[in-house]
Amino acid sequence: MIQKALSSLLVQSDNFISSFLAVGKFWKVRVAAFSCFLILIFSFPNYHYFFSEKNHDYSWDFIHQKVKDPFGENKQRLGTNEFNKQYRLTPILLAKMFHTTHKLRVIGFLTLAEHLMGGIFFYLALKLAYEITGNKVISSYFCLGFSFLFLGKDFFWDLSSWLIPFAYFFTLITMATRDTRILFLSLFLNFWSDERSLLFSPILFLWWKLYIPHKFNRFSLIYMMSILSYLGSRYYLSSHYIKGLASYALHQRNTGADYFWCLYEQFKFIPLGIALPFEGYWLFILFFLVYVYQNRHTADFKWFLLALVTFLGALIVSFSILDTTKSLALIFPLLFITLKLMHRTETSAFLKNTVMVAFFTSFLYPTYYFKGDFEWMAPIYAKPIREITGYLLNTFANI
Repeated sequence: MIQKALSSLLVQSDNFISSFLAVGKFWKVRVAAFSCFLILIFSFPNYHYFFSEKNHDYSWDFIHQKVKDPFGENKQRLGTNEFNKQYRLTPILLAKMFHTTHKLRVIGFLTLAEHLMGGIFFYLALKLAYEITGNKVISSYFCLGFSFLFLGKDFFWDLSSWLIPFAYFFTLITMATRDTRILFLSLFLNFWSDERSLLFSPILFLWWKLYIPHKFNRFSLIYMMSILSYLGSRYYLSSHYIKGLASYALHQRNTGADYFWCLYEQFKFIPLGIALPFEGYWLFILFFLVYVYQNRHTADFKWFLLALVTFLGALIVSFSILDTTKSLALIFPLLFITLKLMHRTETSAFLKNTVMVAFFTSFLYPTYYFKGDFEWMAPIYAKPIREITGYLLNTFANI
């Protein structure tokens, strides 16, 4: 009886995608738009912050001041996050072009920009998945599942205090483009969006080797040029413009090894913290580890090994800072790499089953993110239910 009910649910789900979403000339736009709609239902952003009479959010204040003077000397001793944000200039310079010094307008503009990038992100994710599989249903499931991951939700949830969605967006651009000029620009803007995107970027070598092998050498050269351009520009800015006091340590000890103490103190959170960025899509990363082992005797093993080492390094780096989930989500190119490998080596039925398991697991798994503690990205109906429950409890308690 349960098997029959589940089979019926899967058939209805397939029919909804194949007969409503994935039809017509603009089916990719429809699937991307529906993905954004799912986010607003299952993790509604805290827009009420914009209507608060007192907006003293420290992160907003820092961004506001940074937009006023992007290259100015810092006069305050900053926290670790704000100290790093001094060099995350892509969103800052974009807001500077908006020509406003009003704090809420600056934050509102960046929030709108992230929302728009989120829509484009889902469209490109769907486009890449369809290029890989050639199957509308599989690629739609793969894309829609991002609506239930922190990776997809952060474009709408952020409200311009983290700004890491810019890094997610430009990372996907570097994967989707076949143009060397766009590749250089997207890499350069990506590194200026978040320095962690540079640390985790070696994963892209394996993607280019699989996705566009005839341009691999050219893309690798562009990659090195973009890194040298970024490092040279950053050194120049740090020497002549962006100066200031060093950041204070979050986990200060006599050794001064701030990040390692953070990793030590967060060690107990690693099992649950690892699950949060990708939820059901960890299945793809587990399969990637299998492919690394299977390709150990092939000519491309060095690129598999480079991606694996980068992935393991990302785990260490992500738990060495407080915003763990945001950092670890940057390794999402591994999802597309595994999708490409599975399409090459597995049957279409097995690939579809894998995508569906990842999709439904992520749907059932409540989206939390870890930043020193656990926060729930609550659905739109969570607050009304909580308020009604509280009202009833208070009513009965006073009878």
